[in-house]
Amino acid sequence: MRAGISNGKWGPQSLIRFQIAPPFYRTWWFYLMTFAGFLFIVFFFIRKQISLAEKKQLEKNRNEQKLVELQQKALAGNLNPHFVFNSLNSIQHFINSHQPDEANDYLAKFSRLMRMHLNAADKSFIPVQEEINRLEYYLSLEQMRFGDKLQWKINLDRENGLTEIEIPNMIIQPFVENAIWHGIMPSEKMVR
Repeated sequence: MRAGISNGKWGPQSLIRFQIAPPFYRTWWFYLMTFAGFLFIVFFFIRKQISLAEKKQLEKNRNEQKLVELQQKALAGNLNPHFVFNSLNSIQHFINSHQPDEANDYLAKFSRLMRMHLNAADKSFIPVQEEINRLEYYLSLEQMRFGDKLQWKINLDRENGLTEIEIPNMIIQPFVENAIWHGIMPSEKMVR
């Protein structure tokens, strides 16, 4: 830089240094902040997607569990009508054949079994001991109906937490009932 004098002469030359700052959007800190903001948005988006996926999976699991519970309740509530009608016929048979003690015994066991079914109808899981108790009532009724043709015994280690361990409601009796009606009763020999 030089300054001029009014007579047209130039003064001595001076060197002045200055720097023009770039606009804020061309600075390194702006690039850094933009990159950090981009990473935050990407992180937030990914986190949101993972959260949505987890919620969907949790809802799906809840729905599947609810479906299983409803199926179990339907199974528990769907006491075999053939068993009920056959039991009523057995009571009638005992009454008609003048066996009032057998009729009373059968009716008492049958009503106890029905009460047990109704008390557990809204439960998805019950203790093993409760299921075994119902099974014993069921088998004793069937034995009264079929006499010596059906002999049964349940062997359990009753000290291994049968009251703490839970199983799906009405899971055992349908298998036993099918075994009796489709396996044991059609045969001519006594089965144990």
